[in-house]
Amino acid sequence: MRAIVIHDGARRTAQLAEAIAAGLNEAAIKTELHVAQERPSAPLSVAPYDLVCVGSSIVSFFGGRISDAIDATVRQCSRMEGKTVAAFVAPRLFGTTKALRRLMEALERQGAIVRDFSSPRSRGEAAAFGRRLESLLQQLE
Repeated sequence: MRAIVIHDGARRTAQLAEAIAAGLNEAAIKTELHVAQERPSAPLSVAPYDLVCVGSSIVSFFGGRISDAIDATVRQCSRMEGKTVAAFVAPRLFGTTKALRRLMEALERQGAIVRDFSSPRSRGEAAAFGRRLESLLQQLE
């Protein structure tokens, strides 16, 4: 099985993405990390992956916006229709739920099926989320 973890490159989000990838790798799922760009040079095909995990930092204090890089990259992803997807955000005091909802809406607009989501507060919680995603993939087989 293969997975890709797409994140916005913000320090905290990158740390969580690496921990999620480590959790998936522990379960023998070959995982790649991809840093989103505000102006992607080419579409990102997610066809070769069994799981797509997308994470964003929270941009505005109360608004719960996702990063522009994640928004642009998700719009440029090809072959997302029907794909098993998980979403995560690096939580903050305010706006976490709204940002997670906006991220899931962006993914679903591309035809993805969001099967799980999280707002992990630590690397340990993120790794546990990665392991949980492995069991999700086993259920879908």
